[in-house]
Amino acid sequence: FLPPPHLLASIQALIGGTVIGFAWAHIPGGNDSMVLFQLPSLALNGIVAYISMLLTLIAIEKAKQHALNKISQS
Repeated sequence: FLPPPHLLASIQALIGGTVIGFAWAHIPGGNDSMVLFQLPSLALNGIVAYISMLLTLIAIEKAKQHALNKISQS
C-alpha cells in the first residue's frame, strides 16, 4: 500500500495547480502565440497576460525566499 501524502506536499501541489490554472486561463493562446504574435503587435491582452505572468513568478520567488530565510533562522 502507498503511504498517505504529507500535508505540506498536498498544500504545495494545490497551490501550484491553482497558479498554473490561473495562468492557463489568462494567457490567450498559450505562451507561443503570446510571445510570437501578441507582444510584437502590442496587443493589450498579450501585454497584460505577460505582465501578470511575470508578477506571479516574482511573487512566487519572493515567497520561496522568505520561507527559506525563515527556515534557516530556526
